[in-house]
Amino acid sequence: MIKRYSLIPSGGNWENIKDAMTNYANISKTHSNIYRRLIWDEPSITIGHYRKSMLIHPEQNRGLSWREAARLQSFPDWVRFAGNPDKSKWEQGIVHKQQQLANAVCPLLTKAVAEFILKI
Repeated sequence: MIKRYSLIPSGGNWENIKDAMTNYANISKTHSNIYRRLIWDEPSITIGHYRKSMLIHPEQNRGLSWREAARLQSFPDWVRFAGNPDKSKWEQGIVHKQQQLANAVCPLLTKAVAEFILKI
């Protein structure tokens, strides 16, 4: 994974590493956000489920952490998502938190919609 990440330039994605993606049955059906490296000075791409998209840190050769993805969606660090870190990743652990983040509406978007409705 780290080797793959290192080959993807800023703003690039899986298309930069087609030859290295030998584990994909039909690479032509790969989503454009797979292995997407973010860019520091530009807005993030839309984050559906950041772990499934394998979003890459703008500089470091690693995927985004769960907390980094939450920050991109405007969740402050004090927000806690449900889940038990002592459980297996499939039993209310990190996968459960990742799904909550994927299903969430961004707080700043929620605020903007609420403010608009209050003006009506």
